[in-house]
Amino acid sequence: MVACFESARLGIHDPEDLYYLVWVPIELIAAALAYAAIMKLWRWYQGRNAAWRDSA
Repeated sequence: MVACFESARLGIHDPEDLYYLVWVPIELIAAALAYAAIMKLWRWYQGRNAAWRDSA
């Protein structure tokens, strides 16, 4: 019900469009943070793996 009032106030005809406008940026930010975390873990793992190979 709140989405109807907010969408009308923002000039959006369909309240469903408001959900897309909110969720798409949230999903993009979450995907970027997950990618950054995976890359950081991968670099840590590769550095650890290289140190182990150099010492052997």
